[in-house]
Amino acid sequence: MRNKILVLAIFILVLAMISFIGCSKSTNDNDSDDNNPSDTTEVPDTTQPDSTGFGTFDSLNSVSVDDAPSYLEFGENIFVSASSYMIRFFSLTDPESPAEIGIYPTDYPYTSMIKSVDVHDTLLFVALDYPLRKIVILDIADPTSVSQLGELELVSTPQCIAYGDNMLFVGYGSSVDGSIVDVSDVSAPLISGSIPVKFSACDYFYRKLYCTNTDEYMVYSIDIISSDSAYVL
Repeated sequence: MRNKILVLAIFILVLAMISFIGCSKSTNDNDSDDNNPSDTTEVPDTTQPDSTGFGTFDSLNSVSVDDAPSYLEFGENIFVSASSYMIRFFSLTDPESPAEIGIYPTDYPYTSMIKSVDVHDTLLFVALDYPLRKIVILDIADPTSVSQLGELELVSTPQCIAYGDNMLFVGYGSSVDGSIVDVSDVSAPLISGSIPVKFSACDYFYRKLYCTNTDEYMVYSIDIISSDSAYVL
């Protein structure tokens, strides 16, 4: 009987010691957490594209030119790079190996700086700075043999152009209101209307012209009714 009581006492003592050690360890762990809080910095998920940007991009190839390109435009299987005084054409038949296939003008660069370009099918519209102040229309069906189809002299220096529905929209910066140029006959383009906004950058989509004025920090949406009618929305 005495032995049973002794064994029971030892068992109870062991349980008490285990309970005491467990409580002490829990208390020490809490103290450690208070003195040295765990690092809660969120680790970014590098397996997904950056949600604050446009994702990831892979470079197929690059091309180098003798002069710095200022304006870039794309057509069907063609890439147009315009510097201040010359236009270069690159074939995109094989996007991984773009190849230069033409230069314009071939004899001598423009004497006026190129201000803007726009491609539509086999047409390339070019806006020229002072002293020429012109819109030039080029046939680029064969980039190895580019020819001029027509031109239009302007009274102000163009800053930007955009094509849409047989119309070319011309912005002159903060100097004067924009112009609508009827280019249905590319050999004889003519100014057919005005745009009641001064703008220096523009683009056309579905009968609306979107343009900006960098001086006034404004973005405009222009409803193009016809070649001689435009209204600010």
